[in-house]
Amino acid sequence: MDFRSYFISKWPEEAVGYLKGGQFYPLENIAEDKLHTFEVDPLFMLEEPEVLLHSHPTGHEVQDPTVDPRSPSYLDLKHQIATDIEWGICVTDGQTCDEPLCWGNYDNVPELLGREFIFNLHDCLPLARDWFYKNRGIKLPFHAHDPMWHEQGENYIEGLYKEWGFELVDLTQLEEGDVLFYQVRSPVVNHVGIYLGNNEVISHWFGRVSCVESFGKWASHIKFAARYVAPKVAA
Repeated sequence: MDFRSYFISKWPEEAVGYLKGGQFYPLENIAEDKLHTFEVDPLFMLEEPEVLLHSHPTGHEVQDPTVDPRSPSYLDLKHQIATDIEWGICVTDGQTCDEPLCWGNYDNVPELLGREFIFNLHDCLPLARDWFYKNRGIKLPFHAHDPMWHEQGENYIEGLYKEWGFELVDLTQLEEGDVLFYQVRSPVVNHVGIYLGNNEVISHWFGRVSCVESFGKWASHIKFAARYVAPKVAA
């Protein structure tokens, strides 16, 4: 049985399994609340899986229209980091099953431009991380976070730049690869873009596709800029 058939058969519960060598291996979901989450015996990692797939079932209850069912949850992000393998989400309504949307593998990401917006998967932070890997070979780390962190009093993005190895730079001295930090209709910094030179910025705004736009378009909302130097190493 392939993963699509398996995930459909388990609807409306979340289903899970892994890929290895082009084959799909189902795993038992041992969570108490199988409609909204999954849990597996961690010993499956001894099989050296390549990708862990799980389903996000829809259609069995009223869905929050503000939450894209393809979005990884905070726990999805947290456990992907813990397993240190690629993860993927397949949305199923019990009749069909979408292709998996994956994360956690720097070499398996969509093109930088034209990405559809999906919180925690295709938004401004993954775009920045993927740009630095594709253009500089730099692996900025993955982090687990709630998609609505800025509405909950958390200053998440502003706290990242030092941890990621960036230092502040004057906005009048921008170079290609400098990260611009924006504050738009928010009490804290809630967006980043990357300066490309020639007055252009690559960015992925909420509800839009990723694109290149003029630096001046959102310049009034820039709070500061930072340049990659290197992570600080404790003595």
